[in-house]
Amino acid sequence: MRMRYPAMPWIRFDTDPEIKEFLLRNGTIKEYAKGEVVIQPFYVYPCLSLVVGGALAKGFDVSASNKQFSHSVIFPGSTVGTYYFLTKTITNMKIIAMRDTKLVEVPHELIYIHMSKNPTFMHKIMKHTTMDLISDSEGLATVSSRPAEEKFKILLKILILRFNVKEEDGWYIIPFNFTHAEYSCIIYTTQLTINRT
Repeated sequence: MRMRYPAMPWIRFDTDPEIKEFLLRNGTIKEYAKGEVVIQPFYVYPCLSLVVGGALAKGFDVSASNKQFSHSVIFPGSTVGTYYFLTKTITNMKIIAMRDTKLVEVPHELIYIHMSKNPTFMHKIMKHTTMDLISDSEGLATVSSRPAEEKFKILLKILILRFNVKEEDGWYIIPFNFTHAEYSCIIYTTQLTINRT
């Protein structure tokens, strides 16, 4: 599995423990139902949030296409809202809840104040948010450069790494059950291709 950048395509890394602790201590819990839009395209999301339950999908709104596209999946332990937090730039991306999801939301201002007083924490935040953006970029590059079967194998390898899954009797049991439709969205192919792979 050759990657262009030091991040995994589609699946974001777990958050640094110090960042997690800060977000958990200073945030407010908000819950989203499966299918609910968490961040609309071109919306100014005022928080950096930690996923503590469920899962989210981030992607372009391509309702006119016969293939939906989610270019990153955000599991518990990862963060949401990194792009706007880092750049103050709105995008046409949409984030929806793939499952009933719980976030701990922290307003930007609280994080900026803490960063200004703690250079080590600031460095960790900048590195973490940059890695999220790199993961998104790696996902886009992999989607456009690999055949469907190879993309599917890469995704399964990444899930094994992300969840630190150990082999049991020749099998790797990933602790998250994707549907065929969800797999097809992540690697940008059809459900029929997933069925055949």
